[in-house]
Amino acid sequence: MHTVIISKVSESIKMFENFIEKLAKDMKFEARDSVKLKAITFVYAMTIGLLEGHEITLNVLGNFCRKYQGQELEITKQALHQRMEKGELLMNGLFNVFLNETKDKFKVLENIEVLKQFSDIEITDGTTVSLPDKLAGKFKGLGGTNAKAAFKMQTTYSVLKRTFSNLKIYDASTNDTVHNAEIIKELEPNKLYINDLGYFDKEYFSEIDKKNAYFLSRIKSNSTFYKYDDIKKDYEKLDWKDILKSSKNEVDTMVFMKLKSGEMKEVRLVGLRLPEDKINEKRRKINKKQQSSGETMKEREKLMFDWNLMITNVSADKLDPDTLYELYRLRWVIELIFKGLKSSLDFDKVGQAGGSYLMCLLYGKMIIALLCMDIYALCNMAMYLKNKRQVSIQGFLRNFRSIVSYFVSVILNCNDENLLNFYKELEHISIISLYEIRKRKTTEQRLMEKEMPKQVLRLLC
Repeated sequence: MHTVIISKVSESIKMFENFIEKLAKDMKFEARDSVKLKAITFVYAMTIGLLEGHEITLNVLGNFCRKYQGQELEITKQALHQRMEKGELLMNGLFNVFLNETKDKFKVLENIEVLKQFSDIEITDGTTVSLPDKLAGKFKGLGGTNAKAAFKMQTTYSVLKRTFSNLKIYDASTNDTVHNAEIIKELEPNKLYINDLGYFDKEYFSEIDKKNAYFLSRIKSNSTFYKYDDIKKDYEKLDWKDILKSSKNEVDTMVFMKLKSGEMKEVRLVGLRLPEDKINEKRRKINKKQQSSGETMKEREKLMFDWNLMITNVSADKLDPDTLYELYRLRWVIELIFKGLKSSLDFDKVGQAGGSYLMCLLYGKMIIALLCMDIYALCNMAMYLKNKRQVSIQGFLRNFRSIVSYFVSVILNCNDENLLNFYKELEHISIISLYEIRKRKTTEQRLMEKEMPKQVLRLLC
């Protein structure tokens, strides 16, 4: 397995350098003046330099440029800043190239039988990063008591490839559903798309269904669904009391949602009643919140509060309610990644940079995120094949920072010795980042116990 990892790292670096050279030539980045700053040096400073250094200033980045290109390079912070406008175009182009390469990446998670029904499973979520107030003109914050300037990184994570398949940056004030349009552009048949409540949109679900793909989403407490009355020959609003009060612990029924066009779209409503201890815990929290705000919860909201309610177009013969619930729990993986990127790779730190300088830093950080997740995916697969244990994403990202010097050696001189040394360090941090053996099973372990439905097996055979 080590030869695969070494080969993939080597291929990525060569591809990295080739694309930098081509993009730099197309945009004439390397100006013919007294400052002979190479494009590849600029990119390295804006990517691995951000990993090596914990402080982001033009002077620090200039020092990394000299380290990567040679001490004979003389560059002032003013000269480096003048490169930022073209640098933004270079970093943007390189980021898009890497993102497209990631989308074509092979699957690395083949250990869950029930998931083989889908070509991939993608989870979409976002994270917000506050910026200095002076950048409010560039990225509008949420307002009120929040930061005046902030951006939101909307992320789509591939569960089977264990890496990002989409990364976009918006104003923090932008509604999450805006990102749905980006997902719609790239919909693929037989993919399962899992979304948080912020992305809940009936039109979006309808588009997924039209593409012969699948969706899974929790529902909003104010959502309206309908059932068809055979006697009246008409649709009537769903009464949650009829469904939830008459159900013991599980709901699995077909309902209709009304689109803007007036069309009624049939979907599957699935619900699992929460355990009593979880219900009581949630009720204590909401009661405390209501006492401080003076608000009261509607009867319908109280009913829905005790349940995990989702809608999907995945049929019951493919996935039962319990499996759907476990699948939705996979969404928390992306939250762990966000925490790891921020706490270990300083994703949320950009100093006082503004304009093109800021965008160079953001593209650099996203490129590093893509690279680190690719390396993590390979190491995690190697550890699972070797000892049936998986590597913690947060632990891996945290420990990866400690071996950056080996990564830099490979980047600057990709020879066999440096590659082997880097692999040995990767193996070490993978081992110390393994999840501890515990009695309580993880979501993935519970999914591994799910058998492929017989109906699906017959079709596959």
